[in-house]
Amino acid sequence: MKIVRKKTANTELAQELQDRIFRKMPIQKKLEMLDGFFRFAKELNSFGKKYGSGRIAQKSRKNA
Repeated sequence: MKIVRKKTANTELAQELQDRIFRKMPIQKKLEMLDGFFRFAKELNSFGKKYGSGRIAQKSRKNA
């Protein structure tokens, strides 16, 4: 994984800046973000089931 160095006013890395912001964030906000990410991942997973590779395999069997 390549680390992208983005300089800020204090010349810290972007990841360090994100970490600092996250550490200062209230626990309630962290839990809200976690819930949002979980729901998003769950929704993406459901799309994979509907439109995944199984769908292609079904088309192939119908054409055979």
